[in-house]
Amino acid sequence: MKYAAICLCVFLLLGASGTSVRDSWDPDDLELFAAALAQVGMTPDELRLDVHDREFYGGDKYCLPFFNALIDDPLKISPYTRRLTDELLVGADDLGLTLSRLQNRADMGVRVGLTGDPLAEYRDKARRLEAMALATAVAEFNEDVTPAYYVTDGYYDVPPELRQHAAVLLLVMHDVLVYRRQAIEVPLARLGIDAEQAYRRQTAALTRGEDDLLPLTTQLAELTETELLLETIDLGLLNAGATLLAIAADATASSLAELGPLGEFEYRAHTPLGYVIICGDQHDSHGPPSHPLLLIDTGGLDRYSECGGTPRFDQPLSVVLDLGGNDQYSGGRSSLGSGVFGIGLLLDAGGRDFYQAQDLSLGAGLFGVGILCDMEGDDRYYGRTAVQGSGTYGTGMLIDLAGDDVYECYQYGQGYGFTKGCGLLLDAAGSDTYIANDTDIINPSPQSAEHNASLSQGFGFGRRGDYNDGHSWAGGAGMLIDGGGQDSYSCGVFGQGCAYWYGVGILADKGGGDSYFGQWYCQGSGAHFALGILQDEAGDDAYEGAQNMCVGAGHDFSFGWLEDSAGNDRYTCPNLSLGAANANGIGVFWDKAGDDSYLSRGVTLGMANSVRPGSLRDFILSLGVFIDGGGHDTYLQAMGEGEEPLPWDFAGDGLSWSRPGRADPPLAAEKGCAVDRE
Repeated sequence: MKYAAICLCVFLLLGASGTSVRDSWDPDDLELFAAALAQVGMTPDELRLDVHDREFYGGDKYCLPFFNALIDDPLKISPYTRRLTDELLVGADDLGLTLSRLQNRADMGVRVGLTGDPLAEYRDKARRLEAMALATAVAEFNEDVTPAYYVTDGYYDVPPELRQHAAVLLLVMHDVLVYRRQAIEVPLARLGIDAEQAYRRQTAALTRGEDDLLPLTTQLAELTETELLLETIDLGLLNAGATLLAIAADATASSLAELGPLGEFEYRAHTPLGYVIICGDQHDSHGPPSHPLLLIDTGGLDRYSECGGTPRFDQPLSVVLDLGGNDQYSGGRSSLGSGVFGIGLLLDAGGRDFYQAQDLSLGAGLFGVGILCDMEGDDRYYGRTAVQGSGTYGTGMLIDLAGDDVYECYQYGQGYGFTKGCGLLLDAAGSDTYIANDTDIINPSPQSAEHNASLSQGFGFGRRGDYNDGHSWAGGAGMLIDGGGQDSYSCGVFGQGCAYWYGVGILADKGGGDSYFGQWYCQGSGAHFALGILQDEAGDDAYEGAQNMCVGAGHDFSFGWLEDSAGNDRYTCPNLSLGAANANGIGVFWDKAGDDSYLSRGVTLGMANSVRPGSLRDFILSLGVFIDGGGHDTYLQAMGEGEEPLPWDFAGDGLSWSRPGRADPPLAAEKGCAVDRE
């Protein structure tokens, strides 16, 4: 009877007509939200920021439909995030499908292959050309020579099946360049923009340090050029070419894996866009001056330097496939799966590999598409800025399908999306370590100069110009998805399912006992009109925030959401945490089950904090929501240094509470609520 009464209550609260996302919620979960919100006179349908109130303070150019869909109806956050990240994880071994799904989040996905096999015509052409297929495909990149020119020493040493597969991939790559030409070269030429200079300015701007101040004239010229490029470059066409390439590279690697050991051989052919290199199972070293257009290496312990990227505007395409062996990859800027004004793809099919690069590498896109895929082995990834799944005005994707891996970066990485961009780091399995370096301080944060501004590990970022030049650009989508294992996450300021300025940041961990550590704005938090989400599905987890705004916290028209589905979890949290709101934000904390411990202080455990009263903000909602769905829990208040924590006098198992805000006199729009179910 009690359960029926609860369901009826929820039914009446939400309305009886129509089907909505609420129908996908467990009735008990929805009742928990209803019970918490009822304490402050609200229903689950009112758990949202009013879009019209938000527009009193800003609306932004390039805002993603993905952002609007979730921020306008936050009850979508839980089921939509779970379904989207599950889809990406299940399809991770299909590069073309994953790329399309990722780019859909930036409203630019192209479903190449939806109506048939996109490679059929290329396979048919290669089959008709028989033994001359590879030479003919290479010759298509050089109008000045005939196919016979490329039948050099080593040509017939390449096994026939490998020659055919390489020919198909090259024929695809030729058409990919047609997409790139129409997407970038033609529009830039029409505008009279020096493409190589634009390439250099944009890469410099992304990797410039805080101390590298430019004259105002230069700053504004760079700003207006970037905005012109955003309006002019056709990312849809570029993504169509990149998706076709991803499908072809995936198919080539899969087909070649079935051939088994192929012996030792080497074939090299030079084209105006770089070398075509096909090597066998020997140990090789690849790198400058032989920039690869296409490099296929079938095995061995290999070394790669400055490969798989787009180092100049006139080298817009590079594909590297390594089929096996413990390999070492190194690069500076724009390498190892980097697409800058072009497309770079690196796929390693086997072995324990080591990757190290500086900037714009390891799955990074800047007005381009960069893809790095590692299919097995315990791997190590080290980079500095805009690395490991980083998309700025484009797409960056790093996929690792197996192994216990280590990822380390400084800034703009591990699932980072800037304006009109999307970034994904997807690790399908293994116990992994994710580090956004916060010991070597090279990017001091405005919030705390002793720590780096990480902007990593599932971070969406936009350009805020409302206080200086009036040119604001909405953020992109950044996602870090981990498929399971005992994982460790650490960052400085801004990270771990966090976002800024109309961006969307998601960290989704699907299983295992994990640890999360960050300084400020981390673990399901948002700052300034943004949406940050952390969703952990299983395991005994530990969450720790050191300074401010973390573990389900929203600031300034932002929405922060932390959802932990199972396990005995430990939360060590600072001020503005555990379902906290500041300055007309909404923070939601939701731990569904387990015996949990909470140690926190200040504005926490379902509480809101306002800005200085006396403006329109007094009428606009600030809401903190804390929900613990079950288990025997401990609530402690952190005291001063050296002092033992004390129990909170309002929180405990089986209790509900509503905490007043700090405004004096109280503000009706400032609300905090919580419920704990044993």
